[in-house]
Amino acid sequence: MSNPSTIESYKSVFEGMKLSSTMLQTAMVVHLEYLMALPKADVMADPGLAYLFNNVPKSINRGAVAAWWVEFSPLRPVFKPNGAFEMLRWAVKGEWNLTGADDKFWADCVPETTAKPKVPEVAKAVEALFTALAKISKVNADVTPEDLIEQVQAYMPEAVKAVKEIMESKTVDKFQARVQEYKRVNGEG
Repeated sequence: MSNPSTIESYKSVFEGMKLSSTMLQTAMVVHLEYLMALPKADVMADPGLAYLFNNVPKSINRGAVAAWWVEFSPLRPVFKPNGAFEMLRWAVKGEWNLTGADDKFWADCVPETTAKPKVPEVAKAVEALFTALAKISKVNADVTPEDLIEQVQAYMPEAVKAVKEIMESKTVDKFQARVQEYKRVNGEG
């Protein structure tokens, strides 16, 4: 037989948790409505979502909170491999949906799987690189495909850094400068 005071204690805790979840829903809907009225630059600079994702208590499903924002806004939270919040991105095809956000409880949202998607553009870019290398090897009989791949591999340690720089600068100028610097340092240019 259970102690009646224990049951009441649990009921009280669960009611408090339910109230907290409802308050979180209300706060997120209000925040979404506020952000909808701002220009994109101001939305991206708003510290509210960074605070939310950096401070979601362990008892709250942060994946469901993130999925709610993905479903009802053009905002895409990005998390580091260790799970820490990293940044927000703006989805080109994302839309604000206040009505849907108000109607769907955040805890009912299911986060997308974290498997890395295959990006068709990457496959196309790699294919273009291989095609260019094949043309170089075909035109210059002294250069073998193996030589070309070896040269490509020499760039790989800096590849992630270079891609991030391009993303941050939104231009290819820095990348071109890095290539020129690499060539200069390695006596190729």
